[in-house]
Amino acid sequence: MAGADDWYIDVPVAQKGEWLNRTVVDDIFRWGPDYGRVPPVFPLYPIVYNMVVNTTIIDNTAIYILMKSNFTDMPDYTLCELRSWLSTKCSTVFDVTGTSGGQMTARCEDPDDEEAYHRQVGDDDPWMYTDFKYLMTQWQLSMHVDGGATDANASNARVLTQLILREAALDPLLPSAAEALAAYASAALAIGSVQTSFKHYLAYGDGEGLNPLPAGGSYETFGASVRTQEYTSSYEEDWQRVFYVVLILIFVINVVCLAYLLLQSGGGLVADYTEPQNLFALALNSPPSAALAGSCGAGPNLAEMVAPWRVAYAEGHNHYFFEEAGHSPVAVKRAGTLGAESVATGLELPTADRDRGLYGESYKRLSMTRPSAWM
Repeated sequence: MAGADDWYIDVPVAQKGEWLNRTVVDDIFRWGPDYGRVPPVFPLYPIVYNMVVNTTIIDNTAIYILMKSNFTDMPDYTLCELRSWLSTKCSTVFDVTGTSGGQMTARCEDPDDEEAYHRQVGDDDPWMYTDFKYLMTQWQLSMHVDGGATDANASNARVLTQLILREAALDPLLPSAAEALAAYASAALAIGSVQTSFKHYLAYGDGEGLNPLPAGGSYETFGASVRTQEYTSSYEEDWQRVFYVVLILIFVINVVCLAYLLLQSGGGLVADYTEPQNLFALALNSPPSAALAGSCGAGPNLAEMVAPWRVAYAEGHNHYFFEEAGHSPVAVKRAGTLGAESVATGLELPTADRDRGLYGESYKRLSMTRPSAWM
């Protein structure tokens, strides 16, 4: 089902002083002669999980969205109004912290707000512009908010209609449809404010909105206050108090470590031979290993990695070196084939390994007479 293309012909045009029919929600949406605003008219009732939009009211400052949920205990329809206006009773707060990042908030209608704009320019009633309706018309076209006019079953309508309140109370875990719509359309307001004046009136051109800014733009000033805090010595959120436990534990561990180092300063500390620089020095100054013989050209395989080793000390020469700590299966297997002079030459390897396979190409390169070929 789709609404008729000429549906608006059946709707009487509201002349000056006419307000169409009265409704029970006139005071909620501010319609009728007391407010000088006309209620909307829709081409059809949307089906379940759909929305229709009205943007046709002349000289109106809002657009209206009619929704239908799938709640069996809620046969009624839901009407939402998107409306915006300029107000001098607001201020903007931008907080940047090292723990929670940046956050920008608008603070409005707060009588205790000393930074509010009206403190500088004086009190003024908020006023609306009909241009907002045209901005929101383009937004709803780009988002296909009016998909219910053709029963489009759009995904955005599906999400929004499921957020309709079933009772007069906000859900503590989910946003309401009104809150979701406000967040949905807020990007259009942010984009619409780009390259606009900081003032609340047209201070340029002819005052009618034509060519409001001179060529090349214009510099403007605005009131602002800056408050900095380079270090936060306490917590900002209640859950951050748990970090005190971590800080206390770290402090205690540091004290224990300091006491241990002071007590061991006279001796007992040893070098860490697992550090890369110590491993490199030990490897260069250690005798060849029978278990890893021949593996320097291509690296050890998995079987050779099981060779146990330890750091030994030659007291007469004040020399540390690696030595095998036991007999690995690989060392026992090779014990009968290794000679004292052939340990690091590769001659003890089988012919098949020297000529081809895992070690052949590596040993050919390393055994070339030209040192510059591999150094």
